Amino acid sequence: MQRPTMPSGPRPNRESGFAAQFGTREHPVKQNHISKVLSILGFSLSVLVVSYVMSSVHVEGFELAVAVAVVYGLLKFFLYKVLVILFLPFVILSLGLFLVVINAGLLWTTERLIDGFAIDGLFNTLTASVFISILDVLFRWVLPFVWRKIINNGRERIGPDGGIR
Repeated sequence: MQRPTMPSGPRPNRESGFAAQFGTREHPVKQNHISKVLSILGFSLSVLVVSYVMSSVHVEGFELAVAVAVVYGLLKFFLYKVLVILFLPFVILSLGLFLVVINAGLLWTTERLIDGFAIDGLFNTLTASVFISILDVLFRWVLPFVWRKIINNGRERIGPDGGIR
């Protein structure tokens, strides 16, 4: 019995990573920067939408919403894991619901650090934190599709197999 052999000839050009995901041949470092910008934009839009929906959340403009997103992102980057470990018994006992309190605390800290961004009251901070988190997830899901449409407008799209579609 003869073993099957691999077919000879050129191997298909299979792209992975950024080219397969976004349909372009940009460098992965650029994709990482784009991802960060889209994350900041998504959080900024979340803050703006919540400020329009909730009368207790006040933001003075889009630039300030971007500043809120940057400061909140830095606070979350440096403090979130430490706070989760510090309050792990509460997180476990509440089946993860205490994470909302941690996010609200980070949002409250952001409010104290930035002039022009205000949330009236503790309950409103908790509510705004939940709405901002939900909208942030939604915008982080939608914005890459919008970005792909903008990037690929008028250009040929490169498929995951390396061919042009």
